[in-house]
Amino acid sequence: MRLAFGYRRPRNPILSIVLAGEVEQVGKGVTRFRFGDRVYGLTGMRSGTYAQYMCVKETSAIAASPSNLSDDQAAAIPYGGLIALYFLQRAGAHVTAVCGPTNLDLVKTLGAEAGVDYTRETAPTGCPEKTTASCGGR
Repeated sequence: MRLAFGYRRPRNPILSIVLAGEVEQVGKGVTRFRFGDRVYGLTGMRSGTYAQYMCVKETSAIAASPSNLSDDQAAAIPYGGLIALYFLQRAGAHVTAVCGPTNLDLVKTLGAEAGVDYTRETAPTGCPEKTTASCGGR
């Protein structure tokens, strides 16, 4: 643990890995998000999301926030999803994530055994050995 977060003290003194809020500024080549978009996501082991502002790459694990959720509720989605994934796998479940085409690789790196692109196919139904999870995003 200390190797990941810092041996004597945290590498980043600002803790937490989940974020939710409004895009304040975008770089020249950014196409997925615009000023004012509401987003949520994870920074992985990078930490720093307790800060007022956070700079992340467009290709990071971030997505458009559901319009019917507050920032607090949206921030709980990725963290709660990872915890659920951990316990589902411990229970022996085979997890298939349903997401858009841009997130297929992401959901597999987060631990899903398979990914279903909802723009091309439908999620498996009626399979008692499968647990289907939804992944926000486009």
